[in-house]
Amino acid sequence: MEISLWLINSKTGPDGQPLLLATEISDRGRNLLVDRELSKVVARLDLMAAQADEKYRRAALDFSQNWLLGNFGPFFAMVNR
Repeated sequence: MEISLWLINSKTGPDGQPLLLATEISDRGRNLLVDRELSKVVARLDLMAAQADEKYRRAALDFSQNWLLGNFGPFFAMVNR
C-alpha cells in the first residue's frame, strides 16, 4: 500500500503536473485526499492482521494445552497427593 501511495504521489505528466488531481500541490496548499484514504486502508489492514495473529495464537495455545492434558492427564490423575 505504501508503494502504491508513493507511485500515485510521484507520477507526473510531461509538463511536470501531477497526474492525479487529488494529490495536487498549489498555492492553496496540498490536497491530501488520497493520502488520507490510503492511510485508512493501511490502518484497517493492520487491525485485521493483529486480530488474525491473536486468533491463531489462541488456537495454537488451546491445541497445545488440550493435547498435553489429553495425553498426560490420566497420569496426573494417578499421582497420589
